[in-house]
Amino acid sequence: MEHMMEWEELDRISDEIPLIPWFGFDHDTTRVYDIVPFEEYPLARGWAPEILHVFHTGEAIVEEPFPALQMIQSWIFFGFLESAFRPLHLRFSTADFVEMLPVGPVLKTHCLRHLYHTYLELGRKVKEGDLDLDEEIDFDGVMVAPSTLASSLMSSMEHFESTCKSFSANSAGSRPMAPMFQTEEFDIIARLAVLVGDTINFMRSCLLSCPTRNMSFIGTNANKVELLSRMMKKGWCPALFDLFTYYSDVFAEYACLFEPTDPMRERHQHCRTGEKCIAVNIDTSRMKTKHVRDGCGCPFVWPPLHDIVQILGQGGIPLVDLTRFTMPTTVEAIEQNTLAAIESSEDLDYVTFSHVWVDGLGSDTERGLPACQVLALRDHAFKTGRTYLVWIDALCIPSEPVHRNIAIEQMSNVYGHSAATIILDAGLQSKNLPEVTSSHSELCLRIATSIWNHRLWTMQECILPRKNYVIFKNGICSMDDVAKNFDVNASLIASRASLSIFHLLYPETRRVPVYLGSLHNWAARRDCSRPSDEALALAPLLNLPVSQLTVLKDEERMAKFWLLVGRIPKNAVFVELKACDRLAKIGFLWAPKSFMSIAAGMMHGPSDALVTEQGLLANYFVYSLGGKGLSREWPFACMNPDAEYHTLAQIEEGTGREEQTFQCDAIACTQDPEEQVQRTTSGIALVAVSEKDAPPLYRYECQVIMAAFPAEWVKRKSIDVYTYESCWMDIIIA
Repeated sequence: MEHMMEWEELDRISDEIPLIPWFGFDHDTTRVYDIVPFEEYPLARGWAPEILHVFHTGEAIVEEPFPALQMIQSWIFFGFLESAFRPLHLRFSTADFVEMLPVGPVLKTHCLRHLYHTYLELGRKVKEGDLDLDEEIDFDGVMVAPSTLASSLMSSMEHFESTCKSFSANSAGSRPMAPMFQTEEFDIIARLAVLVGDTINFMRSCLLSCPTRNMSFIGTNANKVELLSRMMKKGWCPALFDLFTYYSDVFAEYACLFEPTDPMRERHQHCRTGEKCIAVNIDTSRMKTKHVRDGCGCPFVWPPLHDIVQILGQGGIPLVDLTRFTMPTTVEAIEQNTLAAIESSEDLDYVTFSHVWVDGLGSDTERGLPACQVLALRDHAFKTGRTYLVWIDALCIPSEPVHRNIAIEQMSNVYGHSAATIILDAGLQSKNLPEVTSSHSELCLRIATSIWNHRLWTMQECILPRKNYVIFKNGICSMDDVAKNFDVNASLIASRASLSIFHLLYPETRRVPVYLGSLHNWAARRDCSRPSDEALALAPLLNLPVSQLTVLKDEERMAKFWLLVGRIPKNAVFVELKACDRLAKIGFLWAPKSFMSIAAGMMHGPSDALVTEQGLLANYFVYSLGGKGLSREWPFACMNPDAEYHTLAQIEEGTGREEQTFQCDAIACTQDPEEQVQRTTSGIALVAVSEKDAPPLYRYECQVIMAAFPAEWVKRKSIDVYTYESCWMDIIIA
């Protein structure tokens, strides 16, 4: 993966990159072969078609597998590269990529850097309209159009992807397995396939400059285990592994070259792979505010509570004026209070702070902050625009419930009217700011993996302000300046990390209105020490009145949130959740209890369902089973006498209802499974409350899977079969 890093970055971390041994296949050392399509590479090297076939199926049994693995490695690397870039007549020489080291020959990819950047630059020109896709250009003496290059990449990648999937399936044992596919050498080949395949796929997507099908390059289980092991040795929180691989295995490979962003490794000892990080889920009532440095004994300071309460009571935004603030040195100075509170106005620029309480700035007006922390805030604020007027929750939000709620209701105005927000994260402050002109990859990695980026409240705190700044160990970073130098297509690593931060921090994208799908994506991997705060934190981003939520608690608050949203995608009832992750309130049994419990990407589509007090009103494909009050054993089949298929209804695993018998009067689906290519769709079991109303009212029970099978197959099984009526219809799901 050396080609994805600039030389300066590579000089710092090249020793961390795991070497890829070269097994020694004769790609071009004794003769020059023709450049052929990817699938023909083994044939050009002497393999018979029938041998190639059995290797694809995993049936090949060879007494000496190593020679075959030698060829497969060369095929996956050199064969793929030459076929992908055939229009350029490029030959990829073994001598350019294989280096002799004391440990033996190894494969390195420095030589791809020029080609990698050339394709990204072509993609930039196409995107900006400086180059037409069908316009031929001189490419080192070869006249070729970008569309031809893209077509070649696509064709080669489709064959490459198919080959990788068949080999991966062989190694996993889902097909007849050859022993060679469970060797250490094959694991090395699989890792190489992921690194190369993901790179070429990124180059293709940049060249086409439009959304394209994402290719899948799957490593072996051993690759995943090895990658997780490397990550753990570096000290990363194990809960981040799923996030890394969600971005891509290449992103995970890159992250494992660095020390973790959060320097406090010990607090992640109870975090687990496959779950969210719980290191900073704390009891805020027991949390201690920290000094800038251990051992500091400076006094706590605070603005006058009376002034803060008075400004809040008048509907104003209280600011703390640090213009004349200095470290208190006498008892009199402390008692007189050295912080001044003033009310914000249109002609006053002020700075807000976004931080994570566990880092030590958690407090309230009554308790205040250590003077050393306030001095640090003063210095940070001055660097952004020469203002000493600041707003931070630790000083400007009282603990007293009435005025605390008023302050929370104001937060969207607080951040929306601030001149800038300064992001404080202990992990980021412990790391030097990477050179933004040469290593967007590391910068994006650092922000994406910070504790700050995984907390719920920080979403609105960075989306609403006009500008964002991030504090690093060696300076302050303006995200506006980063955006000017940053092209999302300039780096594979940065583009994947920017999935998490680009739309939150960069000025161009923060001007785009927030909708429910994007809000859900941003919240999915975040967490909050007070789960009941979720609705309060999300409401401002959808322009919902927070004042109608602060007076409510727990599930009543979240139900009100859904009512205020009003219209949502009707697939919200089908998102994969455990039963306990939905509201228990009648009328909202369908509703997710939390956006943070839904996998990213699960709640998209048109807002075609209306949230009402009775339930969710939408148009679904409904199986009306009749026989109200009858309980059914699961699974059962819905029989259409006139169709060649019956539809099998099974309870979705993880609902907690798999072994239960309960009433089911209807099933609502996203589609008619008999009309789907895969003949499978999501559904929900419903109990009739009133079928006389128009539209009929049903109570949500649980998620089910609907799969259409040939009628003859169903008849041979010991499955209860019910006749049904089905059609698209408006219903209300309570």
